Amino acid sequence: MKQIFLASLVGAMCASPVLAAPIDPFALYTFDNGLLVDDSGNGNTGTSVGGAASLAVGASADGSNAARFGAVAGLSGIDTGIDINRSAISAITMGALVNLASLGSTPGSKILSHDNGGFDRTLGVDTRGNDTGTGFAAFTGAGVADAPGTAPLDVWAHLTVVYDGADSKLFVDGVVEATFNEATALTDSGFNLFIGTNPGFNEDFIGLLDDVFIYDRALSNAEVLDIATNGFGPIAAVPLPAGLPLLIGGFGAFAMIRKKKS
Repeated sequence: MKQIFLASLVGAMCASPVLAAPIDPFALYTFDNGLLVDDSGNGNTGTSVGGAASLAVGASADGSNAARFGAVAGLSGIDTGIDINRSAISAITMGALVNLASLGSTPGSKILSHDNGGFDRTLGVDTRGNDTGTGFAAFTGAGVADAPGTAPLDVWAHLTVVYDGADSKLFVDGVVEATFNEATALTDSGFNLFIGTNPGFNEDFIGLLDDVFIYDRALSNAEVLDIATNGFGPIAAVPLPAGLPLLIGGFGAFAMIRKKKS
């Protein structure tokens, strides 16, 4: 029984790593297991369109794989096969780690989009909005919600947009940069969600993307900050308490004494 208790104690204290972010994404593309693989386990395998996307090994902020996108003449990106219209997913959170190599052509380039001509759920960079310059932005239905300033080049940033009716938000690095109401204005699209392009207007993203995620619910501000701060990979295992090695050693010494007496 002592051996069983000790094994259980050690197993509990050295348990499997704690996940660094909410663990129930609807789709997750880390690009560590391939360009088109959905690492959420929900089977949302992507389809390459136009051939411009490729793996960039060891290119992400944490040294893991990223996806490299380059503008070409025409539609170019990854079709996730996911319908993100409000009729299919009423509230949604989506985003990615983004490293822009270029702002793209006017009005900008799209990171996540299913735009077919209306103001659909879309995340990217855009010249339109209340702030001057080409900044990180999301379609609101009636226009563009944009973050202040021009989006930086060759710098990793974490972008998230939460579509939740009247309480919709655009985040940059886990901080709310714009709020908007999308309850009635958004247009349902005829396209699936695309990574790295706007399917209706061929506005191709130029740069690197990593950890592209979609949740079929509205994440809280704290959950968005958690993802932006910690990412999706496992963090370090739960550390052992300071006195546990002595306790284990004591059990071992006790076992040796019992063995000699027997």
